[in-house]
Amino acid sequence: MKKNSYLLVLIVLVLFGGAYLFENRFNLALPGGQNRPAVIGTTLPNLQMKTVDGQLIQLEDYRGKVVMVNAFASWCAPCRAEAPYLEEAARQLESELVVIGLNIDEPQTSVEQFRDDFVLTYPLVMDPEKEISRVFQLRGLPTSWFIDGDGVLRYVHSGPLSRAMIEEILRTVQ
Repeated sequence: MKKNSYLLVLIVLVLFGGAYLFENRFNLALPGGQNRPAVIGTTLPNLQMKTVDGQLIQLEDYRGKVVMVNAFASWCAPCRAEAPYLEEAARQLESELVVIGLNIDEPQTSVEQFRDDFVLTYPLVMDPEKEISRVFQLRGLPTSWFIDGDGVLRYVHSGPLSRAMIEEILRTVQ
């Protein structure tokens, strides 16, 4: 009898594990529509984001260009180190790349100070409810997601980026 119980538990675990992997591999819709987790190779929903300046932007606004969404925090040393490279890329590669900074859970004044400290011109969006970071399955800071011109997630990079790294990733994503 005990052997049959272990077998039954094993079968249940395999079935649930398979269902979990199937759902995540094929990015099936989760309750909430827009907030399903992003998987490389799938088209992202038209995420709506509010900038620190109060402007509403959407991923669809940038179709035809590669979009880099970069999660950051003002207190994060690697985030601060890469900010000048992101600004340089946003300015010099603007015909092919859009950079969007994603702040997770800081006061607006901290984000504004970060923007001013580094003279950032690319949009910084606020994510106080962590809805956008849940879609991107944020694990650490900084993290960057590269979305092609058709809205398909193509590449994820954890850790700070240099200008050369951004250009290399851009070549592979276009």
